[in-house]
Amino acid sequence: MSAAACDPLTKASAALGTKKALATALGRSKSVIAQWRKAGVPADRCLEIEALTREAALERGDPALIVTCEQLRPDLGWKVVRENPLPEASKPAGS
Repeated sequence: MSAAACDPLTKASAALGTKKALATALGRSKSVIAQWRKAGVPADRCLEIEALTREAALERGDPALIVTCEQLRPDLGWKVVRENPLPEASKPAGS
C-alpha cells in the first residue's frame, strides 16, 4: 500500500521511515502518536509534522511525501496561519 493511500500520520511515518522515527523527531513516544490517530493530531504539532515531511520530501526528491496541516487537521482554518506567518523571532527553535 502506498503512503498516499494511507491516513496522514501513516504517510508522515513513511516519509520519515518508521513510526518510531516520527515519534522521535516529535519528541514523543509511539504510543502518543497512536493516540493521535484516534483523538486527532494536536494543532500545535501539525506545522512541525508538515515541516518534517517537507524536509524528507526534499531529501528524497519526492513531493508526494509531504503531509500538510490541512491533511492532518482539516477542521482547522490553516489559511489564516499560512497568510499570517510568525515573524522569524517568534518561531520556535528548530523551525
